[in-house]
Amino acid sequence: LLDDQEFFADYYHNGILGWVEKDKILELNLETNKETCYELKAVNLLQNSLKSETLVSNKTRLKPSVPSFIKNEEIECSDEVRSFKKRMLSFTEVSQLLLFEGNTNKFIEYRNKK
Repeated sequence: LLDDQEFFADYYHNGILGWVEKDKILELNLETNKETCYELKAVNLLQNSLKSETLVSNKTRLKPSVPSFIKNEEIECSDEVRSFKKRMLSFTEVSQLLLFEGNTNKFIEYRNKK
């Protein structure tokens, strides 16, 4: 996600709609319309448990993991991150419409429109 700014991800959980783009996250509380922003940072979750290599019981050498991305501390919502909201709501509307019409295979038509 951090290297490819052409892609995005969205999620929904307990009334919160989330949008991940570039290295930022915008979360929107659908009940209150409150926006919360985060910055993504690469963190190696195994950095303290696996140094350069670790020998496990079957004598296989494990390398440290590829960095895992975690939601970092909340940041102030910039105009750039707030601009995600229109794309987030548009994507959600189109994807839900296609889902309930049984036409999710047609999403590619929307994806390729510029």
